This record gives sequence, structure tokens and C-alpha cells, in this order.
Amino acid sequence: MKLWPNDCVAAALVSFDVDCESGPLFADERNAERPITMSQFEYGATVGVYEILRILRRRDVRATFFVPTATAELHPDSVRMIVAEGHEIGLHGHLHEPPFRLPPAMEREILESSSEILEKLTGSRSVGYRAPWAEVNPSTVDLLREFGLLYDSSFMGDIFPYLHGVEGDADRLVELPIHWSTDDWGYSLMAPHVLGAPEINVVRTADDLISLWRDVYVGVRDMGGLFTPTGHPEVMGRPNRLRVLDEILALIQGDGDVYLAAGEDIANWWKTSASKAPTGQERMERP
Repeated sequence: MKLWPNDCVAAALVSFDVDCESGPLFADERNAERPITMSQFEYGATVGVYEILRILRRRDVRATFFVPTATAELHPDSVRMIVAEGHEIGLHGHLHEPPFRLPPAMEREILESSSEILEKLTGSRSVGYRAPWAEVNPSTVDLLREFGLLYDSSFMGDIFPYLHGVEGDADRLVELPIHWSTDDWGYSLMAPHVLGAPEINVVRTADDLISLWRDVYVGVRDMGGLFTPTGHPEVMGRPNRLRVLDEILALIQGDGDVYLAAGEDIANWWKTSASKAPTGQERMERP
């Protein structure tokens, strides 16, 4: 069975979590009184986003930006520019609250209000969601389905998309899986007042990160799956990280047989084309 459009052998979703000030404000409300800490994260919305958009425009790539609504309210012009450049806006909470710490009623309220805020700002309803802190409640998937979302991009259960819910249900939620190994945060950020143990995030060189992500990409492409590198504008938008984005995009485009698209396009294809991840037996039989 053909898994990807245009006879492509694999797919790639390049996405960005536009956390910016929402991260440090949730981590510790006292950060609001720490101007230097806040400036490091404000950079993501006032500088990083635009540098990323510049590279995406030059490469003619459509990406997905998951935006907490606190970021959208602080930096509406940055969000409008993302939309004006033709990119997708996805849901990412309000103040980057981890869903697994929220009572169900509060999680519902945040999902409803953030959907409305982003729709009012962008003119369209978001169809994709990524959980802040990459963890959810056991009931989160059902809540996303209830709200009519097309896809989630938070789980890590495969390198192929898969569906949440009971087979045959029309409202099954597409999962576009990610992984910590292709998230820039863990290799790139020092923020003593935000990270509980900042020494865990040992800053790696651009060449280190390109090499690490290239290895993942080559493996995913060989398996025929979905490559999902994740950036943060306050991280990926720094001078020592922009080359990582550019070279990874050049690698994907250079192969010429990878479906590089936004989350909603990949999820729509997966849901409507009847594509399915290979079975265990089929994985064993791959050359």
C-alpha cells in the first residue's frame, strides 16, 4: 500500500512550539519580575520567529507552529505574520500548563478558550494540538476528539502516524508522533530560573545537533515513517541554531522523495487515504 502522497517514501513535519514567555511564567510566577530571564524568552517571539520564517520562505516549506495563547496575546503581530506566510497554527495550551497536572474541568476550559482566542486572531479554527510539557491526562484524547480536532502531535508510540479511538469511529484522532531526540530544547537551552536542573540541558554545537538529527532522519526515511523535528523560536531562532534548521531542511529536500508538509496536511492524508502503519510482521520483512 502507498503510504505517502506523490509516491514519496517517507514524510516530514517541521514544527515549532512558540512557548516564549509562557514557559518561564508557568515555571515560576516570580520570573515576571526577572527582566533578563524574560528577555531570553521574549526573543523567541520578537526575533526568533522572524528568522525561522525567513528560512522557511527561502526553502518554500510550510510548517506548523503550536502557540500558547499567552504568547498570542503578548505577540499578536508575530502570530499574524506566521499566518500571513502561509503556515499552520496549532493549539498548545494557554500558559504552557501541563495537562497532566490539571483537573479535567480546567483542561476543558483552557482548550475551549485557547481555540476561541486563536480563531479570533488568525481567522481560522485550529485542527491540531500539542500538549505542553509533552504529557496528558488519560482523558485528554477523548477531550480532543469531542472538540473535533483532526490530530494530536504529542505521543511517541511509533514513527508512523496512528489513530486514537475505536476502529470504525468517524471521529478518530490522528497521532503525528514526536520524540525527545528531535526536540531542540534538550540540547540548546540554559535558563537557571526556568529549568529545575539547568545542567541537564548541556548545550551542544550546531554540528552535533545536525549529526544527531541526520541520524534520526536517515533511520525514519529508511523505515518509511514520519520525521518530526521540533523547534522553539527562543532556541532555534538563536544564531547558533538557525543553521541546524536550514541544513536539516536542505537534507530533506535534497532527497526529493519525502513528503514535507504541515501537520494538518499530513493528518488529512493519513485519515482519508486509509494509510496504515506496517504490522509487526511487515516490519520484520523490510529489507
